Parts: sequence; structure tokens; C-alpha cells
Amino acid sequence: MGHVAGAEVMMRRSHKSAGFTLMEVVVAISLMSLVMVTVVMGMRLAANAWHRGEQKLDAHARVMAGHDVIAQQVSAAAVRIISEYLGTDKTPAQVVAFYGAPSELRFCTRSSWRGDRSRSQFMADYRVVRDEDGRQQLVISETGLSDDASVAAALQAAPQEQGEKVDEPADRIEMSYLQPATLELPAQWVANWKPLAGAELPRAVQVRWARGSEVQQATFLVAINHVVKVR
Repeated sequence: MGHVAGAEVMMRRSHKSAGFTLMEVVVAISLMSLVMVTVVMGMRLAANAWHRGEQKLDAHARVMAGHDVIAQQVSAAAVRIISEYLGTDKTPAQVVAFYGAPSELRFCTRSSWRGDRSRSQFMADYRVVRDEDGRQQLVISETGLSDDASVAAALQAAPQEQGEKVDEPADRIEMSYLQPATLELPAQWVANWKPLAGAELPRAVQVRWARGSEVQQATFLVAINHVVKVR
């Protein structure tokens, strides 16, 4: 009898030690939940960081692509002399078709940012516009050229509504032009480049983007081009 009772007691103890109490189950579930929440939050943070990294890479790629377009068009700028351009005094004059201001640039180029090969020259139009948030954005467009009349018309035409955005918006965007040295003056950056008789192209075009206290600038060199005169 004693042996049987002892065996029953041992079996009860073994069954008791093999199971889990309610408190142990609650603690285990809580720990698992905490681990799962930590893992999910970590994955979420990693995914957000990856997404932000991709956005920055995409933005950088767009910026570099835009800068490449500008560099190609500016380096391919052509000295186009026209004789049908009407100045402010409404009289015909021979001028070089290159107009530059702090917020707009128009010039003849042999390079199309759209890869258009239907014309040999284009009138590139770079202008600074305001977006919906009131910030400034550099936008570029172009017009195919043929004779003097098309050059004069493109040089004086209203800015096109459609265009390609270059770089990210900024608080302020300004363009300037490198004036070559003369006997009287050294080479210097000027804010305006007007189409004048006997004038030449600037040596370079500079674009400055101001975002808060940070200022970025890019300089695009103008290659030496031959004179193209259409009569």
C-alpha cells in the first residue's frame, strides 16, 4: 500500500512539474509580443531608411541628369548672327542671338535636350519660375530653328508653358555670365548679357541655388564655336 501511495504522489508531482502555470504563460506571451513588436518596428525603420535612401539617389540622379543637359547645351552654344532682330528702337540690327538675365537665358545651341535631330540648331530657353509653394524652380525648354526669322521670333517669344524641371526647388535661383577679359577690364561675372552687334558669347554660364544658408553653384563652360550667318 505504501508503495502505491508513494507512486501516486510522484506521478502527481511529475505531472505538475511538466506543465506551465497561468502566470508563466502570460509572461511568455508578453515577452514574445515584445520581441515581435521590436522586430516589426526595426523592419519598419529599415524600410523607411531604405526608401529615403532611394529617394535621395533618385533626386541626385535627376539633378545630375539636369546638369548634364545644361552642360551639353551650353557647351554647344552657337554664335548665330541675325539681321532681322528688331531692337527696342524698332530698327533692324545685326546681333548675336544670346540673351541672359538673372532669371532667364536664351541662346542658340546645336544640342537638343530632348534628343531631337530634326533641326541643326535650337533656341534653348532657361527660366526661373515659382512653384505652388512659392519656391523657385529652374525650367528649360527649346524651339527648333531654321532661318533668321525663326531665330528672331524664338529670341523674343513668350516663355513656353511646358518645360523640363532641373534640380530641386530653392529659395532663390540666379544665373550669371562670364565676360571675357578686355584691355580695360579683367574677366568678370555679370548679371546680364544682351544681344548686341559685334558682341560674342560669354565664356561660361553659372547657376546658383540658395536654400536657406546653403548655397550651391554650377559652372557650365561655353565652347568656342564658329560663326553661322544666314542671309
